[in-house]
Amino acid sequence: MLSPLDRSLAERSGLTPAQVDVIVLHRKVMDGQVNVRKAATQRESRPVTVGAYHRVLSQGRSNVRKAIYTLLLCERVGAVRGSDLIRLLDMIEKGGVEMSGSESAELISVVDRLITLLVTV
Repeated sequence: MLSPLDRSLAERSGLTPAQVDVIVLHRKVMDGQVNVRKAATQRESRPVTVGAYHRVLSQGRSNVRKAIYTLLLCERVGAVRGSDLIRLLDMIEKGGVEMSGSESAELISVVDRLITLLVTV
């Protein structure tokens, strides 16, 4: 379901594997490709109830919101520069789903180094 690049990013994120899975599935719901009931049965690890699907989705959304607020705060207090974040986002956006595993690993390696340099605290 996830590309090698997406898997590497997910491993380094603050989201649980279940949250990543449900967020990806919910994009399909939002795009009209599947309904919520079908998405709940398509979880990678195992099917879940619609209630569990919504609970994990809510937790994932909360974690994404917190991550965005964290980035905003860090930019405000000088821990990261917004222009550097924009460059990182551009790099990731240009990393297409057709990247091989080795290309993804190389990009992640560059991103890891840049993030280390970017965080000034």
